Amino acid sequence: MATKEQRIANLEEKLRRLKAQKKQLDRRDETRRKILYGAAFLTLAENVDAERRRNMMYRVEQHIVRATDREFLGLPALEEKSQEPSRSRASDAHDGTLPLPFRE
Repeated sequence: MATKEQRIANLEEKLRRLKAQKKQLDRRDETRRKILYGAAFLTLAENVDAERRRNMMYRVEQHIVRATDREFLGLPALEEKSQEPSRSRASDAHDGTLPLPFRE
């Protein structure tokens, strides 16, 4: 028969494993949400006029802040925080094309 200390240790280990499993499932769910919302956004952007698409893409791209992510997506580096991008440059920054090929 296991001692009370061994039983407590076993239950604590089981709790640790269950917490790790929950964290893994939460990350998976978050990734799935991001993929679904991203796909829905790109589908929406595909179905609006070019000017609105440019504005939408510009606004989304401002939230992509990691330099490696911006480089991967072919986006220019963000300006320093003290400088606000001008609206005229914003509309020139994106040509209105979508980042993924879509079905015709």
